[in-house]
Amino acid sequence: LGALYRIPLTSLLKSEGLGVYQTAFPVYCLLLTFSSTGVPSAIAKLVSSGYGQSGVLKKSLSLFIPIGLIGSLLMSVFSFNIASSQGNEGATLAYILLSPSVFLVSVISCLRGYFQGKLNMLPTAISQITEQAVKLGVGLFLCYFIDGSAELKGGLACLAVTRSYCMSGIGHRKQGFFAVLAEKSAVLAHFSTRLAGFTGRPCQKTGTPCQKIGTPCHFSHIGM
Repeated sequence: LGALYRIPLTSLLKSEGLGVYQTAFPVYCLLLTFSSTGVPSAIAKLVSSGYGQSGVLKKSLSLFIPIGLIGSLLMSVFSFNIASSQGNEGATLAYILLSPSVFLVSVISCLRGYFQGKLNMLPTAISQITEQAVKLGVGLFLCYFIDGSAELKGGLACLAVTRSYCMSGIGHRKQGFFAVLAEKSAVLAHFSTRLAGFTGRPCQKTGTPCQKIGTPCHFSHIGM
């Protein structure tokens, strides 16, 4: 999807707009590496080892949410300085529109690591496909239907990246809800099976209910 996206995007942005986009694109690559390898791998290792699964997620979110917010704020405030240091002041808008991605990536990386640690790769797979599909659709739509300067079009392409991370986060949230629901249903089913294993009839010898199916019981003491 990413390769398909670059071909028509190059045609729509032209050389100047593509230069603006390419100025901020390395930051996107860094965010993508951060969200797909580093933090998720560390969190997945902790979760898979049984080190307080829910506690790991809460602690990681409590750490990376502030870091993501600060990172987004710094990128937005110092967008002009970052663009100037790269020799392309026209990329200022691109950095501003890309800045929310820092926060979104921080949250998504924690969620991906948590589900990977629980051997559930479905949320990660769906979120990555959603991320690329939204980036392709929104980016091409904005760049095609909105006329403007090269700086504006390059910024709109970066806005599509932010939007894709937003939808990826929503996808993780929904998949997380269904994963938790399935886990709770499995626990309830297990409890129901155990409960169904009791006959409910008291043993005449002890006065207590018979044990679950498969456990030896003195049937000679049960009034049949």
